[in-house]
Amino acid sequence: SFSDDRNFNFLYGVSARHHQITHDQSLIDQEETINRFYIDRFGYLARKMKSMTEGASNVLDSSITYFTSEFGNGWQHDFRDAAMLIAGTGNGKLKRGVHAHYELANEEGTGADGKGTRNDVQLAELHLTTLHAFGIDAPSFGKDGDGQPLSTTTLAEIEA
Repeated sequence: SFSDDRNFNFLYGVSARHHQITHDQSLIDQEETINRFYIDRFGYLARKMKSMTEGASNVLDSSITYFTSEFGNGWQHDFRDAAMLIAGTGNGKLKRGVHAHYELANEEGTGADGKGTRNDVQLAELHLTTLHAFGIDAPSFGKDGDGQPLSTTTLAEIEA
């Protein structure tokens, strides 16, 4: 059974449980407070990584770190179109300062939620890009329910 144990009452103005907040439009201010907390923590992590030397560089520049959510639209439990922030370049293998937006396929979905399609840009493409950035020359990433690769292509827009 589902249990909403995530409590953010240590943040000023947050009094409800996280899951309840994400489904109650009247609590949008509390959701924004939690989201600001998360992005602040990611910024703290990135700053700490940048301050740590590693050879002639720093840990952040040697790494690839993702910040995202499990949903693109949490109100609808829609997994597609999730925003993602990437910090680090994997030793210069990824470009800095790129904003890429991938339009969803304009067709009926075939995913478990009835929305996703194979023609949507898949998170698996980012994972394959990351593998390649670290020198792992995998031909694909992941498998669908039929055993077919989720991705056989990388995201050229972010590759250096």
